[in-house]
Amino acid sequence: MRSPFSFAGTTTRNFIQLASNATSGHASSLHHPKYIVPRNSRGSLPVYSDVRNGGTQYLISIRNVEGNIKALADELLRDLSDPGSAPIKARITRSNHLVLSGLRRKHAVSDWLVRHGF
Repeated sequence: MRSPFSFAGTTTRNFIQLASNATSGHASSLHHPKYIVPRNSRGSLPVYSDVRNGGTQYLISIRNVEGNIKALADELLRDLSDPGSAPIKARITRSNHLVLSGLRRKHAVSDWLVRHGF
């Protein structure tokens, strides 16, 4: 009897081997992201803005980040900070939320995440 997992006469083991050979051939070349920003149940990125203190404090939060949040913060600060402007501060809350202060561009953060495949 043929396996239910056969693919055009190819066994599962051979199919996996063919698929792995179709890539660059090295398991070390596979890219594993340092962090993941999953979309919410509606399919949107979990990027939110919060204005406090009568409009003097503008916070942008990225919720439910999985993996190395510090790496995400470092890359965002490197790519989105402008020379000569006020520094952007990042802090991690609830162990998986990233809050950025000093940045008034929520859409820039969302666009950055989309450009990086999230």
